[in-house]
Amino acid sequence: MIILKNSYKYLVLCLSFVSLVILPFTNIALAIEYKEVKTISLQAKFKTKEKWYVTVYEDARAVESAQIESARICFGHDPAKKQETCVDAADEHRSGEEHYDYPQVKEFGVVKLQNNMQGILFVADNTYFDVGSISLITIWSYNKKEDKFENILITGKNSEQSEFQIIPAMKGIKGGLFVVAGFIWGKDESRYEKHHYRISIYRIDDSNKYSWVGGYKTKKKYKSLDDVDKIEVIKYEQKNILKFVKSIKGNS
Repeated sequence: MIILKNSYKYLVLCLSFVSLVILPFTNIALAIEYKEVKTISLQAKFKTKEKWYVTVYEDARAVESAQIESARICFGHDPAKKQETCVDAADEHRSGEEHYDYPQVKEFGVVKLQNNMQGILFVADNTYFDVGSISLITIWSYNKKEDKFENILITGKNSEQSEFQIIPAMKGIKGGLFVVAGFIWGKDESRYEKHHYRISIYRIDDSNKYSWVGGYKTKKKYKSLDDVDKIEVIKYEQKNILKFVKSIKGNS
């Protein structure tokens, strides 16, 4: 679930985009001061009908604050930022499950998703762990028919020991790919030694949104942060990814 906030109300939008719940506005939101991290003009890049811009913000309070809020991405038409629709980088609250906020902007920019299609990549980090960190990934695309930007990646999370990659084109595959390599913590393994990885694959479908293709476990183990500074799995799994996607009907 992602939370939309503007000057008048909270809009709680389920990730499935099925149900919309309006919650009452409270004064708590007014007390939060955000600092602008970066703004991008979108009309020329996405050929939008109206002028659009996107801005990412972080909580302006000290990082040490226990009450620090999630980073947020905001879309609007007014350069003075009087009318913005904002989405907080935060997990959905589910009973019995851990919930994380993501206060730090890690990546933000326009990226190529596939031929003739661009998107906005927004990655926010939570580093407030004794060990490691976790990131929330969203990818936003322009819906020309409705003249709005929407998140087309429903599930996107990553740890410091995992990696993701946007692959705009792969020979023989229909649609751009989003691939995640998540480590599998095996029996008797220390946290940062070599691991097998779970490869999860999403493909842009006919509705121009990422849909789940499938996944597999790597045959070999890859070095982790005991041995390398950066996780690199996907580039070595390209042939296996191509073979896997082609094996599924409708993807080639």
